[in-house]
Amino acid sequence: MNMNYQIRRNNIIPRTGSLLISEPLLQGPYFQRSVVLIIGYSNHEGSVGVVLNKSISTDLNNFLPSVIDFNPYMFVGGPVNLFSIYFLHTLGAIIEDSIEIVEGLYWGG
Repeated sequence: MNMNYQIRRNNIIPRTGSLLISEPLLQGPYFQRSVVLIIGYSNHEGSVGVVLNKSISTDLNNFLPSVIDFNPYMFVGGPVNLFSIYFLHTLGAIIEDSIEIVEGLYWGG
């Protein structure tokens, strides 16, 4: 089968709240066929994003024992740091220090 890909670039500048979709031939366990939500962007410091479409089947209590009884969907991929857990949520009015990414969607807290 002959597969021809034509990848077109655009002049859209990434910003907080943008979605990035990986190029079809991008390889690697984290970014191959990934959809990334930009949660922070700066021309000087670069960008930070989380992968939205790489779910894992595990329980939050495997990572954080004794946390409240809460079983969220969990995904692999985000800031390249294996020793952190990041949360996207809709509870910005309740969780202190939450950062609004787009209207109604928050990070951290």
